[in-house]
Amino acid sequence: MVMSDETLKQLRQLDLTVGMNEHALQSLAGDCSMQRFQIDEAIIEAGRRDNDVFLIASGRVRSCLPDSAEPLDYRGAGAAIGFLPFLQNTASKVNVFADRELVALRLDARQLPTVLQRHPILMRNLLRCVGLTKTDTLVRQRLKPIAKRVAFLHTGESTRHTSVQLVNRLHQLDESIVCVSDQPDSKLPLARPVNLAQQTSVPQTFPVVETEGEPADRIVYDFSFSTLMDSPAAISWLVEQMDQFYLLLTPDCHQTLTPLISKLIDRLNEQQRHIDFIWQLAPNTQVAPKTELQFRRDFKVHSDESVSLERVIHALRNVSIGIAMGGGAARGMSHFGVLRTLENAGIVIDRMAGTSVGAMVGVIYCCGHSVDYGIDHFTQSLKLPWPYTKLPNGGRLFLLRKFRKCSWDSMLREHLNDWTLAQAQIPISTVCVDLITGKQLVRQDGDAVHAILESINLPFMAVPICRDGKVMVDGGLTNVVPTDVLINQGCDYVIAVNLSNRLSRNFEGNTSQTPTDDMKPPNLGQVWGRVLDVHTCNISQHSVQQADLCINPNVAEIDITNFGATRRIAEIGRHACEPVIPDLKQALHQLDAKLFPLPETSTSV
Repeated sequence: MVMSDETLKQLRQLDLTVGMNEHALQSLAGDCSMQRFQIDEAIIEAGRRDNDVFLIASGRVRSCLPDSAEPLDYRGAGAAIGFLPFLQNTASKVNVFADRELVALRLDARQLPTVLQRHPILMRNLLRCVGLTKTDTLVRQRLKPIAKRVAFLHTGESTRHTSVQLVNRLHQLDESIVCVSDQPDSKLPLARPVNLAQQTSVPQTFPVVETEGEPADRIVYDFSFSTLMDSPAAISWLVEQMDQFYLLLTPDCHQTLTPLISKLIDRLNEQQRHIDFIWQLAPNTQVAPKTELQFRRDFKVHSDESVSLERVIHALRNVSIGIAMGGGAARGMSHFGVLRTLENAGIVIDRMAGTSVGAMVGVIYCCGHSVDYGIDHFTQSLKLPWPYTKLPNGGRLFLLRKFRKCSWDSMLREHLNDWTLAQAQIPISTVCVDLITGKQLVRQDGDAVHAILESINLPFMAVPICRDGKVMVDGGLTNVVPTDVLINQGCDYVIAVNLSNRLSRNFEGNTSQTPTDDMKPPNLGQVWGRVLDVHTCNISQHSVQQADLCINPNVAEIDITNFGATRRIAEIGRHACEPVIPDLKQALHQLDAKLFPLPETSTSV
């Protein structure tokens, strides 16, 4: 479908597209067709299941029952007509007519699931329009069905135990699973053997093995990658039939198998299919190896660590939980308290995004460092040296010196070496701003320390980072809490941690109750700092609107340079997070009742 300038103009004005960037709007414009309706012209016909979805740009519609001309309701610009019947996969129960001359953007119902997967913010806005969320069962069944046929391909025998653990966990969630394995003595429960060496008969054997016994929720194929690649008939059948591929590999084997893995990836790409990697890491290994292989997403697991395996289970259940962590300098140490509280509550986070100090805390955590490690590291590394404690504004002078002397890099590399974001155990995105374009930049790969430095580069304190045709500063300039990043990456449930939720009511000794004669005029530096705080507080309210849950640590009175109080500030984060845990668990239970069961409550007689 060809995009028109008029279609793009209409999309920009819709409330339903709020939060979408220009690139996404241009892509969506190519999926829409603009249509004009005259008064009383039919838009949706009752009883038909093939009605498309219409986004009303201007004008008004009225709905009527099939046997009546009496209007049931009227809806105007910004409404989504036909979306609820689409979700319910049912015929419309009403006729919808143009009540005034109407301009609408038409979305083909046959293509709509694909369009919504490409544009998660549009999906979220549409769901809110009809009073639903991505946690509703109706929505998930229609838009996010689970993969029924899953292939686990092993690059070595040492990874077989991981697939056994995953299948056993799915059984715990009451999934009925048929397992097909090329191992006669497979540890998979009730595995049905297939001999991959019988190249010509294998594809005919698969469906027979699958259908023996009762129908299953899921069928798992557990095969040796190398043996499978020697069986052209088997690989052809799997590429055509599988819903999801996982390649399980260890860091020491992926280099030797790179040509063979690339061959499979190319084969899948030809069919517009994708493969996910599961890196099985050795104990005490924090990150995956660097690789040139192209994959859709990857998971890093330790076979003795249930949390890392649970992220794969989330993916198999089509669930993704993200946390967006905002900026605020030393106030960001409260993120550690939030993360610890989520850990203690058993909440497994699948993906993170951070701005400024949120990026710094997030990268440290996602690269396998514990909360206690992070607290100790920031307390020691950023504690105010003695000479600065005796100076007015000593904290700001200390941070200014760290920026001007470029000492952040060496401090961070003590803990992150030359790791990249893509190697991190948990996927993490950092946000900065390019002053050339005025747009935010989202990093998901590249040097982890560079990504942090770009995101924490405070205007008025640090020199902008110039690299690759970009002039980069702190991401908080445009996006304080990057919830939109996680939504665009497909997260079903987004937690926001907003450190800029309120302003200190004391500005350089001045309060609302200070008599005029007692007020103290701030200096230029103090004014700029306060202006930045006011700006950040206001735009943070916009940033968190897309979140499903917002945690608001009360850190307004914390000095932004007081990293020496990291442990105390982390406690503020804990106190802010603990009260919302019951609501969070209830919301996740709606998302997947088996995966997130509610704690049993005892009743007294």
